[in-house]
Amino acid sequence: MFGKTIRDKEERRIMVKNANNVKKIMFKMLATVVIVGMIINIPLKVYGYMTSAGVLKQNEFYNNKQSEQITLLLNSGLTNCQIAEIKYILWSDTDNVSIYDVLNNTGLDWDSENLRNEFGENAKKYVYKMTINKNEEKIVIKELNKIRENIKGVDVNLYFEESIPDCIDQERYLKIINADLKSKVITENVKSLTGYTPLYPDWIRTSNDKENIEILGSINTESAKKTKIAIPVLMEEF
Repeated sequence: MFGKTIRDKEERRIMVKNANNVKKIMFKMLATVVIVGMIINIPLKVYGYMTSAGVLKQNEFYNNKQSEQITLLLNSGLTNCQIAEIKYILWSDTDNVSIYDVLNNTGLDWDSENLRNEFGENAKKYVYKMTINKNEEKIVIKELNKIRENIKGVDVNLYFEESIPDCIDQERYLKIINADLKSKVITENVKSLTGYTPLYPDWIRTSNDKENIEILGSINTESAKKTKIAIPVLMEEF
């Protein structure tokens, strides 16, 4: 009902040759991401280890009405854009029947992709992409809550992303959704902020803090303008 889906062509493959020593694996991943970030001037983060379904924390006593108070980009008052692209992303380290039950219950047409997790084990990513207008943003949050309810007890993580072809005041956006700023990374081309808002239940732990939203924006206005929010963390490329 939101428009035609588009096949997701992006790939994220994490290749790890030696899984006997987890600490060594994580060190190699950190070194690789830092080097890539320095080369292409994008504030990449070490989120590979967070793709494991047991690491993303979920609040089982959460009232879905809270997240319906989250203001997304089109209705933030910070942009004149009328159209946005959103993605629901499901990531699982296992392939079981329960996953397919979840997908069928959503009534959405999901694209799937075979990947590998941080330990070189098989993993699967499911993506539903659509274009929405301002009036449909509230429906998007309700659909996100519906998917979240369906995955309870299933070994899968849920992620959400929205992007617009515009640059906005990122700090002001975090204030609008009652989010505390947790980190800031600025490069030549991209600015990335992470924060924590009590309006959304799921979160990840970074260092000794909690985060559940990331907002990225292009800095070089001579290139294409873009802003993306990711809940609770970025899974696709910016």
